[in-house]
Amino acid sequence: MSSNDQIRFEIAMARRILAREGCESMVAGHVSVRAPGEDAFWVSPFEYFDETEPERVIKCSFDMELLEGDWEPSPAIKFHAAFYQARPDVNCCIHTHSYWSMVLATTGRELGMYNDMCSLFLDEQVVF
Repeated sequence: MSSNDQIRFEIAMARRILAREGCESMVAGHVSVRAPGEDAFWVSPFEYFDETEPERVIKCSFDMELLEGDWEPSPAIKFHAAFYQARPDVNCCIHTHSYWSMVLATTGRELGMYNDMCSLFLDEQVVF
């Protein structure tokens, strides 16, 4: 399996796991992975998470130019490119509209810090 095939497979697999665990709204969201050594990223299509197949994953440039794949990049993925440009240390972006995340967002409160792994997000939460 080539590294590109592996990335496509892992994106599809991640979306299916997210769906199985209840982390999607059935209407929106994407999973992307930075293309190593390029100003580009691999990203999932706009479809139900549990239906994603590796061959549907595309690669596009940070300027939203289609580099590989069969569908046009959605304007909804522009912020993935912005994250990768602003943060060279970020290699994956997951965007979902899961039910409980949306419920939490309506409260206007930050997530509580309950274990040592939470320190990764200390003072970096944004409520919008």
